[in-house]
Amino acid sequence: MNLLQAMSVFVKIVDSGNLSSASVELDISPTMVGKHLRMLESHLNSTLINRTTRRISLTQAGKSYYIHCREVLALIEEGEKEFKKTIPSRQKNHNISPRCAWEKYHLTHDIGVYGR
Repeated sequence: MNLLQAMSVFVKIVDSGNLSSASVELDISPTMVGKHLRMLESHLNSTLINRTTRRISLTQAGKSYYIHCREVLALIEEGEKEFKKTIPSRQKNHNISPRCAWEKYHLTHDIGVYGR
């Protein structure tokens, strides 16, 4: 089980209000949303959400866990943003299309020399 993914699905279920909406927002099947939730509840050995055919409600444990999940996911997102600031931006690729064989030969040779 991917714990972070299961936590993300759990938060999305709570934020969207039901499993069906969460599945649409996450672009995964409702069955997979339910599976992630069951795996998370099994991992924690606790029920996080009371489910009926019409609505969901958080248990007391679910309320507490939801707050922590939001904090963890926010910290991860913040960490990724900070990390991306520290790495140099990628060099842009340039496409060069020679018009004839002579240009192709010289461009290939000159670019090879330049790269050394």
